[in-house]
Amino acid sequence: MAALNKRQLLLLLLLRRRKQRRKYRKIFWVRKIFAERKHKGEFHCLVQEMKLFDHELFFKHFRMLPSKLEELLQWVAPKLTKSAVKRDPIGPEERLCVTLRYVVTGDSQVTISGSYRINQATVGRIIKEALMLSGIHWSRKVFYPLLCKKISGKK
Repeated sequence: MAALNKRQLLLLLLLRRRKQRRKYRKIFWVRKIFAERKHKGEFHCLVQEMKLFDHELFFKHFRMLPSKLEELLQWVAPKLTKSAVKRDPIGPEERLCVTLRYVVTGDSQVTISGSYRINQATVGRIIKEALMLSGIHWSRKVFYPLLCKKISGKK
């Protein structure tokens, strides 16, 4: 009789846990606005057009020419590439552009999140991961030239 009561008690506890888990389920996997990133996001629309047709605007946007971005991307891409487990990951070029946009313009992560159509927490993670990449090389290749241009007053 006591064993049966223990068994019933365990079953009740399991049922209670299941109900609690159901309460905290996510309502949606990805917000609709973020799901349209590849069609309406800044990287897939504006940045690609500037890269092909308007190098001057691209330079104002990232403080470097597309060729310099490609050179930097070759150095950083292996470290920024993520494996595809369940969904397509954000590519290394887009990750680099998000980071450069944050560093160069000083825009908030909320603004970058909206324009690139990436969740704000993801933007923060992307920036943190990219800036943590062997900081010495990163600072020599990117930040030092940008800093020199800002100090000298060149745009």
